[in-house]
Amino acid sequence: MKFLVVLTVVLSTCLGLVFQAAADEIWTVYADSTLAGQFGYLVTFADEDNTGATIFLSTEEGHRRFVANREFGTDFWVMFPEGTFVAPGPDDSVGSSWSTFLDDFDRPSTEHFEAVESFSGPAGNFTSARCVIRPNEDPETFTEVRNWVLGVGLVGDYFPSDGTDVLTSFSIVGGTGYFPLAIGNTWSYGFIDELSPTDDTPVSVNLLYPCAPNPFNPQTNISFEMGSDAHASLRIFDAAGRLVKTLVAEQRPAGPHTVTWNGRDEAGRTAAAGVYLYRFETGKSIQTRTMTLVK
Repeated sequence: MKFLVVLTVVLSTCLGLVFQAAADEIWTVYADSTLAGQFGYLVTFADEDNTGATIFLSTEEGHRRFVANREFGTDFWVMFPEGTFVAPGPDDSVGSSWSTFLDDFDRPSTEHFEAVESFSGPAGNFTSARCVIRPNEDPETFTEVRNWVLGVGLVGDYFPSDGTDVLTSFSIVGGTGYFPLAIGNTWSYGFIDELSPTDDTPVSVNLLYPCAPNPFNPQTNISFEMGSDAHASLRIFDAAGRLVKTLVAEQRPAGPHTVTWNGRDEAGRTAAAGVYLYRFETGKSIQTRTMTLVK
């Protein structure tokens, strides 16, 4: 399973997404250990041909950190840089970020907690933390999107070029956090090729993009993508959760859409400077991002 990129992605069965993949890969926490003086857990991930690797996973500052990786059939560990983490910590929320692995092009990258959203897949329906991997040298692009659920783990891993790994089943016998660490925990993942649907039901992906410009004054453009024809709403809230402005509340066709917020509320008054949330909803898919109005 590839484990490294960004964009808001919600996969929803109610929107016709086809989950066809079997368990392509299984992750298992099988022992605790100490490596280079650091306590952690040994986790294997293997496919049906029993090819894969063992990773040494620890906890630092509340985050899950991949300390080292050892390919099956080898005796040596490849160490990851210090201070690189894979999952949110208990104090993280929308707007948090942390250093993560080199991306597929060997560029230093940062993982951003961009929204709390609904995620629907073979293993169930979850409210997840959507975390996006962005290369430091090109932060407007993304390499991967990960959906984490507290107490469950990684439930979806989206790659814009070739598809999505989704959780098909799991067994959590103990541990806490976004990647529960306890001997015996297992996760099974299947791969969905979004470019090749296997029947006549379309693959549906709804995306909410970062607004531009951000910060902004006096207006900003908000873009989103509909995976299928559906009723959509796009609303602006202040930091206290109060509705400021409804931009969209109507049936929209599949495809890309862009609307502009002029920084005014429902009554036409100029909004105060500060952080605002914009929430995109369609069906059971809910995605939220932040933006900043400056004066």
